[in-house]
Amino acid sequence: MADEATTTLSRRVLQVTDLTVHFGVDNVWVPAALSLNYSIERGNVFAIVGRSDSGKSAS
Repeated sequence: MADEATTTLSRRVLQVTDLTVHFGVDNVWVPAALSLNYSIERGNVFAIVGRSDSGKSAS
């Protein structure tokens, strides 16, 4: 039988670790996302919500 760690990894379809995104605005780097960590497992629903232009699409 597979151990718990192996089973969890087989269900995971995406894992993001320490994602940081900056955009250049008027010659200045502006942070949109700082050190994001998340994972998505098969069968789950996942959403990133936030105000307009807050970096959701880049995350």
